Amino acid sequence: MQGASYATLRDLQRYCWCVAGSVGAMMCHVMGVRDERAVVHGVHLGMAMQLTNICRDVAEDWQRGRLYIPAELLSDWQEPSTWPPAPCALGQLACAVERLLEEAEVYYRSGDAGLGGLGLRSRLAVATARHVYSSIGDRLLRQGADVSAGRVVVPLRWKLWCVARAAFDAMATKSAGPTQQVSIPQRLVRFPEDVLSF
Repeated sequence: MQGASYATLRDLQRYCWCVAGSVGAMMCHVMGVRDERAVVHGVHLGMAMQLTNICRDVAEDWQRGRLYIPAELLSDWQEPSTWPPAPCALGQLACAVERLLEEAEVYYRSGDAGLGGLGLRSRLAVATARHVYSSIGDRLLRQGADVSAGRVVVPLRWKLWCVARAAFDAMATKSAGPTQQVSIPQRLVRFPEDVLSF
């Protein structure tokens, strides 16, 4: 999407809902989630992962003429062009990335709350993906959210730690058990009323 840009955080939240939250909702149906509220948790997990991707890929996106960081988080917005931008712009981008990763953490916590709606195998897979993705954000924050420091990756040994942590989470999370609803939820998750209500 050449020239992509977003004015407000709400605009970016809508984008994340469309491209990743909808995938989270779909995966809930694939994994047999029966609780409608758990679907919203799945949406939130997808949005958290998308926000993490956006923060990790600022440099690559900038060089392609895209800026997903909302303009309202940048006091001196500029059109993406040559990389790196001016030092003052890098500082603003770092502050904006920190803010977006805070937002992602809220959605990760909501995603965690929905783990009980999944079967054990699905819970393990989802918890593993959650921990690997959130580790990207953690590593980015440890380097001062400096988007010019190179693409953040999670080394294999840390991914294995994420699997172990996910296994613990999957075993420790109490299953929601049977609910009164016996079929897959049919009600659509709506933006913003369902997605942004915590």
